[in-house]
Amino acid sequence: MRNLRYNEALGIGSAYGDEFMPIAHNIKRITILDSSDAFSDVKEIRETPCRYIKPNPNGNMPFESNRFDLVSSLGAMHHIPNVSHVMNECFRCLNKDGIMLLREPIVSMGGWRKPRTGLTKRERGIPLRVLNDIIRNAGFTINHKSLCISPIILNMANKIGIAAYNNSVLTIADTLLSQMFAWNMKYHRTKLYQKFSPLSAYSVLNK
Repeated sequence: MRNLRYNEALGIGSAYGDEFMPIAHNIKRITILDSSDAFSDVKEIRETPCRYIKPNPNGNMPFESNRFDLVSSLGAMHHIPNVSHVMNECFRCLNKDGIMLLREPIVSMGGWRKPRTGLTKRERGIPLRVLNDIIRNAGFTINHKSLCISPIILNMANKIGIAAYNNSVLTIADTLLSQMFAWNMKYHRTKLYQKFSPLSAYSVLNK
């Protein structure tokens, strides 16, 4: 990733665009689709020009086909109702040699019969089998996939005030623990032992 050059990258729900910071020097322009006005004053990410566009509620993207070299969506799809259509649009807007980075929660994120602390009203994870079907039906080829975000690492890092995934040691530990508990996958986790399995799936996709 660090050695590749991109004319334009698209971020889906990327907020301040933090995910682009490690590679911003390799990108000429960044476009971010985000519904919030909180980031409208951001004009560049590490000196790379950045512009914000409001998403269309129906999921249609206001871009020509084959425009972007890189599309990034890290934890955005599970907030929207029409995931399949938005993934189809990501495929359409990505150029033929482009890459899409996708990370989504694959658990129910709790029961809906009572308020869920820290979550929006309709937020829900996407079951892994459903997510993989959406990816393939949109036309993508899965170049790489892995499970990530171990509750063990996440909870430990939160307790000691460390950003877990800005720390290489914790990130490696997260990878190992996610692999170790992959056998334990269940969408709605009601038993204690089920809650040790990874919370999200990460994929590198090609058009």
